[in-house]
Amino acid sequence: MCIIFHKPKGIILPDNILEMCWKSNPHGAGFMVAKNDQLIVKKGFLELNKFIEEYKKYESENLVAHFR
Repeated sequence: MCIIFHKPKGIILPDNILEMCWKSNPHGAGFMVAKNDQLIVKKGFLELNKFIEEYKKYESENLVAHFR
């Protein structure tokens, strides 16, 4: 079953939380960010390190992540 979470702006999740989500659902991931009245969608990550690299750019923003 997929994992979806909402992370409020200003909250920083430890990397091990992202790793646990990935290990439970390793078939890909993505996230969307609400920033400056725009919705930014990043999806199609098939490697954890690529996901984390992009996620870190937005980690302090209000976002929703999905692991499948």
